[in-house]
This record gives sequence, C-alpha cells and structure tokens, in this order.
Amino acid sequence: MSFCWNEINSGIKSLILILCIFSLMTLSLWDDVATKFLHAAGIISALYFLMTPKKTITNNPTLLIFISLCLLGIINIIWYSHYKVSGSVYTNAYRGPMETGKIALCSAFIFLVLFAKNELRTKIKFGKLILFASLATQLLFFAHAMWQHFYLNVDRVALSASHATTAGYIILFPSLLASILILKSDFRHKTTLYTINFMLSLCAVIVTETRAAILVFPFFALLLIVMDSYINKRINYKLYCFIAIALLAGVFSFKDTLLMRMNDLNNDLVNYSHDNTRTSVGARVAMYEVGLKTYSPIGQSLEKRAEKIHELEEKEPRLSGALPYIDSHLHNDLIDTLSTRGIPGVVLTILAFSAILIYALRTAKEPYILILLFSLLVVGLSDVILFSKPVPTAVFVTIILLCAYFKAQSDQCLLDK
Repeated sequence: MSFCWNEINSGIKSLILILCIFSLMTLSLWDDVATKFLHAAGIISALYFLMTPKKTITNNPTLLIFISLCLLGIINIIWYSHYKVSGSVYTNAYRGPMETGKIALCSAFIFLVLFAKNELRTKIKFGKLILFASLATQLLFFAHAMWQHFYLNVDRVALSASHATTAGYIILFPSLLASILILKSDFRHKTTLYTINFMLSLCAVIVTETRAAILVFPFFALLLIVMDSYINKRINYKLYCFIAIALLAGVFSFKDTLLMRMNDLNNDLVNYSHDNTRTSVGARVAMYEVGLKTYSPIGQSLEKRAEKIHELEEKEPRLSGALPYIDSHLHNDLIDTLSTRGIPGVVLTILAFSAILIYALRTAKEPYILILLFSLLVVGLSDVILFSKPVPTAVFVTIILLCAYFKAQSDQCLLDK
C-alpha cells in the first residue's frame, strides 16, 4: 500500500512538473496556452494539497512562498471583484491584476507541492529534461522572432503576444533561465553553448525593440558569468571573449534598429527637458508622479484613480503624458500596485518575492536564482511585469523550473537527475 502511494505521489508531482515544462515551451507560439498549462499544474497541485494537507505542509521550506503568493493572488482577485462593474471602460485594466492573481495562486500551490520535504524518487531525469526543454524554448523564440522580422517584415516582433514589449519580457526571463542552466550543466562545450544561447536570445530581444529587455538581458548574462567565476573561483577567459564577440556581432547585425531606439530615447529626453511628457520616456516619468500623488492607502477603483489623475493634470499640465495610459497601467509594478491595491498590495508583492529570495539563499543555497529575481526587479521599475497573463506566466514558470532543477541536483527528494 505504501509502495502504491509512493508511485501515485511520484506520478502526480511528475505530471505537475511536466505541465510547467509545457508552459515554458509554448510561450513563444501560444502564450495563452502556456498560461493554461500553468493553471492546470496549479489546479492539480491544489487538489493534491487538499488530499494530503498535513504531509504537504509539514517542514515545507516553501511555506512562506505559499502564504505570500496566496495572499497576493487573493488581494488581486478581491480588488477586481470589489471594484469592477459591468460595462466599465477599464475592463481590460481590471482583468490584468485579476489574471496575475490567478497565476500567483496556481504558482503558490505548485511551490508548496513540488518542494515539500518528503522522500521521493522517479525514473524520469527531470534535471536534464528541464535543461533540454529550456534550450528548445530558446530555439523556438529565435526562429519565431526571425520569421516574423524577416519573412513577415514586422518591425517590432510580438511573437504570439498582443504587444512587442510583452514579447521582449517573455523572451527575457526564459533566456536567463537557459543561461543559468547551461552554466550549471556538465556539458563539455558549455562555453560555446552559452555563447550561442546569448547570441540567439540577444537577437530575438533586439527585434522586439523593447529597450528595457535589450539592456537588461546582456547585463545580467554578463553578471551571471562574473557570479559563476566568483563561485567556482576560476575565470573563464574564453567565455568572456566569446560573449564580447557575440555582443558586438549582435549589435552590428541590428545596428539600424538599435540606433533608431537610441535616437528615440535621446529625443524623448530632450522633449522631457522642455516639460513635454507626451513621449515614451516622458510619459513614464509622468505616470510615476501621478501614481504617487493619487494613490489611496487602502486601494481604489480605476475610475477613481482616473478622476484624480485628470484633476491633477488640470493643475499641472506637464503631466498630460500620463493620460493615454490611465486605462491600462502606470508602467511601474510597485507604483501601479500602490495606485490601485494600495499599501497592502505593495507589501504583499514585496513579501512574495522576498520569500523566494529567502528560499534561494537558505534552502536551495543557489545564488543563481537571484539573477532572475534582480532582473525582475530592474524591469519592474520601468514597466509593469505582474499584469495580465503572458509575462507573469513567463516569470513564475521560469522561477519554478529553476528551483526544480536545483532540487533535482541536490537531494532527489522530488527528482532523479
């Protein structure tokens, strides 16, 4: 009987992880399907928890992650249910936090079930499966992006997303995941593989013309090499040279696109210096300011926020650049959360990712996870990441799979490498 239960237990957790892998691999072609895979993994995890609550919670190192993500998801859904009214002109903006809330809840149960402290073995080598799935995902991103850019003549590639900016972030986090897994692998030619992945990912990100992703990816890919050199107490000069060459090659290959985005940035800064915020950069600064000036400590509806912003703009016309965006979000995770879900929303957001940070350092003892968390923090300062479905799916599934990979490496409680 015990043997039978162990087999069922192993099978359920294997299924959950396979669904997460499918979620990662479908991000490029069908981001909506990727979210459905993550939802399915979350639902199965929740049902498993209901069947074995005591066994799942006892000595579980991800209990704080579970609680914080649950609270984050619940507050988003409560906010949506309380303020959303039928026929609202801000329907899509209301749905963004609600969808993120559902993803946070699913991720909470996945963390709780996958990383429970109980002895478990499976014949499936999930460590290698996650690695190869990650590499395959990078090939899909590159092929899809190049096909849209060169064959369909799309200037700003959006993949399967509704916006090119979204596509840039969808590519960013799995690309960093693949970079980490390559460095942690035992591949004989991982220096070459890391360089190829860097080159392909950089090209895919560049054709989305998402400035934050274009800057963040190479920075953290280089930071990852520095971290790896420090941890292993050896400097891979060959890898540094290869990455420098790949970076120059990528920049040269898409120099026209990069120069155009740099000129746009320069023009935006010049316009902002003349109090013109009706540009990409100027509008962001204006949104940050109106978000901080119009927030409600306990939260408010989007209609109320819009009313306050209009009143503020009448007093300070220079903030008019924020007006076109009040029906969506304010391009900064914490400020947008503060302006809608109030201080509780901000606190729970910080708590959720702090819990993952604590798990990375204390339990997994893998500082590589910090690369994903810090990249999320940096990007979240210039845009809203935890909004709608595609990007939150990419964020949570990459963090889950990275932690699962390290779990497979460390103790085989869940996985058998």
